[in-house]
Amino acid sequence: TTISHDGARKSRSSSFTMTPRYCPLPAMTSAAIHSMLSQLRHRGFARVSLSSNKWIYNALRTATVQDAASMKEFRFPPMDATPIVYTESKRMAFRALFEVATNCLEGLLLSPSSSSPSADKRHNRTVDKNRRMLSKLLCEVHQTDQLFFNSNENEPFSSSSNQPFSQSFFNLFNYNHGSLNSHVDRSLLTVIYTTTPPAHREARRSALWVKDSQSNWHNADRMVQSDEVV
Repeated sequence: TTISHDGARKSRSSSFTMTPRYCPLPAMTSAAIHSMLSQLRHRGFARVSLSSNKWIYNALRTATVQDAASMKEFRFPPMDATPIVYTESKRMAFRALFEVATNCLEGLLLSPSSSSPSADKRHNRTVDKNRRMLSKLLCEVHQTDQLFFNSNENEPFSSSSNQPFSQSFFNLFNYNHGSLNSHVDRSLLTVIYTTTPPAHREARRSALWVKDSQSNWHNADRMVQSDEVV
C-alpha cells in the first residue's frame, strides 16, 4: 500500500455501516526509529517487524495467500474496466498496511530534524513546515474512528473525502501473471508484504529489488522474513 496526500480538502461523504475500524498502532520506540532510519539511509529500504502485531500479520497472510495466490491476473485492482470488488480480507489487508504505513511515517517524523546545515535557510524552513503539516494530518487520522470504506464497500476512500492521505492506494500482485517495470514510487511512503517461500528465494523468479543511495541493488525478497514488511 502507498500513502499519499495531495493537500485537497473536500466535502465529507455519508458513512457505510460495515467498515474496518482504524486503530493507531503504538508509537515506535527510539531504537526502532533509529534502526529504520539507518536501514533507509544505507539500503534504500527498511525491514519492519510485525511480530508484536499478530492481527496485522494474520490479515496480510490471509490476503496474500488466499486472495493474491488465487488471482488469475497480475494485479488487483485490475487495470482494465473489470469492476473492483473488495473482499473482507482485502479490506482488512488495506487497513493493516495503512496502519503500518502511518506508524512508520509517524516514526520518521519523530526522528531528529532532517534540516541540513549545508542547505539554505529556505530549504530548511520548507522541510520543517512539511514535517509540522504531516504531523498535524497524522493527528487528524488518529482521531478518526471510521476511516475506510465509509460510503462504498469497494472504495477505501470516497472520491469526495476530505480525509488526510485519502490518495493512498492498495495493490495485490501475483507474479505468476506478470511483473512490474523499474520505477520510482513518488508518494510519501510505500509498505510491501511478500510471501516468497524461503526455498524459492534463490531461484530465478520475480523479486523485489530496491536501489540504495549508492546505486547498489538489493533483493528485498531474499532479506525480508515472513513476519516483516518492507
